[in-house]
Amino acid sequence: MRYVLCLLLILLYPGQTAAAIPAEVAQIEAAYQRTVDMRLDVPVHEQRDYAGHLRDALMAAGLHDLQPQYYLLVDRSPMVQAVFVYWLGRGGAWRLIGASPVSTGFAGGFEYFLTPLGVFEHTLANLDFRAEGTRNKFGVRGYGLRGMRVFDFGWVEGERTWDAGRRSPMRVQ
Repeated sequence: MRYVLCLLLILLYPGQTAAAIPAEVAQIEAAYQRTVDMRLDVPVHEQRDYAGHLRDALMAAGLHDLQPQYYLLVDRSPMVQAVFVYWLGRGGAWRLIGASPVSTGFAGGFEYFLTPLGVFEHTLANLDFRAEGTRNKFGVRGYGLRGMRVFDFGWVEGERTWDAGRRSPMRVQ
C-alpha cells in the first residue's frame, strides 16, 4: 500500500450537490483555492479513487461510524507525493477540498525515515505551530518559509532507512 492516511477533521464527494455542502466547508474550499499557491488539478475519477482508498483505510482501522469532518490522505508514491484534503459529509459523501504537493520520507541517509502507513489522529495533544523558517548550516530552511503552518500528528513508529529497515520513534508533521 502506498498511502499514508492522516485523520484530521472534515470533507465531501465530487458528486455531492452544492446545496448539501455546509457553508463552512464551501468557505474552506474557496479559501484553499484562493490562498494555496501550489495546488494540484485532480481529475474527478481520481478524486473518487482517492476517496475510496481513504474510506477503505479508515474502515480497515476499525473506524466505521464516521462523523462529518476533514481528513488528509497522503500518497507517498515517488511518482505522486501529494496531500489530499477531503470533507466527509453526512451520509458518507466525500468531497475533495484541495490537493497539493507534499514531501514525504525517503531512503537517503542517516536519520531518514520512510513516511509511515496508517491512520493517525490529529488531536489537541499535538498542537500545530507556525514555522520559524530558520536556515541550517546547509542553507535548508527548517519547516519551510517563516509563518507556514505545521500540522503535528505526534510520535509514531517509523522505518529507518539507514539501519536495514529497523524501526524507531519519529514525529509525523
